Amino acid sequence: MKRTHLAAAGAAVMLLTSCSIGKGADENLLNSKGPEHIIPPEYNTGLPEQEAKKTDSEENEQQSAERFSYKIDIDTIYQNPELPTGCEITSLAIVLNYLGYDISKTQLANDYLEKNYSGKIGFDVAFMGDPTWEDGYGCYAPVIVKAAQKFLNENDMVYSAWNLTGTDFKSLYDYIDRDIPVIVWVSMGLMEVNKRFCFYDKDGRGIYWYDNEHCVVLCGYDKSDNTVIAADPLSGLMKYNADRFEYIYNELEKQAIIIQ
Repeated sequence: MKRTHLAAAGAAVMLLTSCSIGKGADENLLNSKGPEHIIPPEYNTGLPEQEAKKTDSEENEQQSAERFSYKIDIDTIYQNPELPTGCEITSLAIVLNYLGYDISKTQLANDYLEKNYSGKIGFDVAFMGDPTWEDGYGCYAPVIVKAAQKFLNENDMVYSAWNLTGTDFKSLYDYIDRDIPVIVWVSMGLMEVNKRFCFYDKDGRGIYWYDNEHCVVLCGYDKSDNTVIAADPLSGLMKYNADRFEYIYNELEKQAIIIQ
């Protein structure tokens, strides 16, 4: 297991795990059993406006047309070797390229991802370290929303980034049904996660990190065998037990993003 150290100013060194783990942990867990909170950005939270305005008849129509399985045709982009701890920004690259944008994971990481090297702010504010480092860490949903919106603002503004953190897992299937892939936070190979205290930020807020944190793109499901499909920047296109996936998604505070 790849382990890294995070030193906060004036604090003890904490032993944490990042997403640059060996391939052995990225197995398909089809047979597996199944505080402080992520702070959303000040814009584009909750449901997109058109979602909030759905009528009862539209809801009924959607329910009547409910699918038992669906898969979005999406290409995986691998984070390695350029971004060994860059699963979050690589997941964003997967979605943006799916939408037709010609943007590389490394350009997103270099030009649009906010980074911090001091250990004085949270993972919901900036990427701690650098995704090009083996001993980088990661970031939470608000940071990727900000990076995505910055990129979209500089381009055609056809789409916006939406932070859907807090959305029940099964509700994400509605987006899949409409060919909208969902960036979600889980763990590498759906391993168990451990929420660890790291340090206090400059405002005295306790900052926590989840060991084995990972970010993937949810792009399919099949209710007949209770599985989901995800484009994983470490492992490729993977199928997982839906209950296990949901459990880990919940453990990571239901972090989810769409570009719509």
